[in-house]
Amino acid sequence: NDSLFTKRVEAGGPITALGFLDEKVIIFKEGEIRYFVGEGPNNVGQGAFSEDYLVTADVGCTNRNSVVVVPAGLMFKSRKGIYLLGRDLSVSYIGADVEAYNDSTVHRALLLPKYHQVRFLLSGGPVLVFDYLMSAWSVYTDEGPYAGLQDAAVWQDEFTLAGRGANA
Repeated sequence: NDSLFTKRVEAGGPITALGFLDEKVIIFKEGEIRYFVGEGPNNVGQGAFSEDYLVTADVGCTNRNSVVVVPAGLMFKSRKGIYLLGRDLSVSYIGADVEAYNDSTVHRALLLPKYHQVRFLLSGGPVLVFDYLMSAWSVYTDEGPYAGLQDAAVWQDEFTLAGRGANA
C-alpha cells in the first residue's frame, strides 16, 4: 500500500522545496517552513514519521533550486531575499548585501567547501557568492568567463562553468 509511505502536509499551501538537515526533513512552502523526523515505515508498513512541526510562518522558500546545505544549516531564497535555516532551526536573514537581486531567479545554488563559499547562479544574470567563513557577499558579473553563463556545477572541488562564452 503506497499510502503508508506518503507524508501529507496540509497546512500552508503547496510544497515548494525539500531539504535535509541532520535528522530532519525540511518542508519549504512559499510562506512557511516545517519539518518532521523519524525513519518512517519499514518495508512492511510498520512505523511512521513524526507529525510535522512549524518552524516559522514568516518566511518560506520560493525556489527549490536555491536550497543548499552549508556547514551552518540550509541557505535558501524567499520572497524577502536569502535566508539561513540554522541547525538549531533558527531563521536568519543573511542576504542584506545582495538585496538588489531579490527579484532574480536562482538557477542553481552550489557549495564550494574548498573556498568556504556558496554560489548562487542567477538566471540570465550574475553569480552571487557568499563566503560563509567571512560572512561576506560578492557578485561575479556577466563579464569575462561569466558572459553567457547558462549553468554550473562543482567538479573536482572547482566551480565549473557551462554556456556560451564560458572559459571553463
